[in-house]
Amino acid sequence: MSVEARRSDASPQDDHAPSGALTRVLNRMPQAVRSGLTRAQLAALDSALDANNPTRHAINLRLTLFGLAYLVILGGREQRNGARRAMEREKHPLHTPGNVAALIVIGLLGLALGYALRTLVFGG
Repeated sequence: MSVEARRSDASPQDDHAPSGALTRVLNRMPQAVRSGLTRAQLAALDSALDANNPTRHAINLRLTLFGLAYLVILGGREQRNGARRAMEREKHPLHTPGNVAALIVIGLLGLALGYALRTLVFGG
């Protein structure tokens, strides 16, 4: 049963629309599994996905770069435990070619900006 079909047979007090995250997760599930989920299970899944919502960061900067790529900078208080941080470092290592290239570009842009500001403030 699709998310839309579940919504249409919902009772009047149950007008909670599923989040985009829940819809994406459900669309990845096999139909047999999806059709067996109750409203309570769907609500619990939606709530669990919302708890992982990145909009809760103190710094949440999302930019589209020239329509070709995107850049996301998130920052805030660390809430993950040590085991999870270790697992994520293993799954997403810092020393990949893309990360190294991005750090070099950011460094060069920082140097160029610093030089430009120095030239503007102190003269050439």
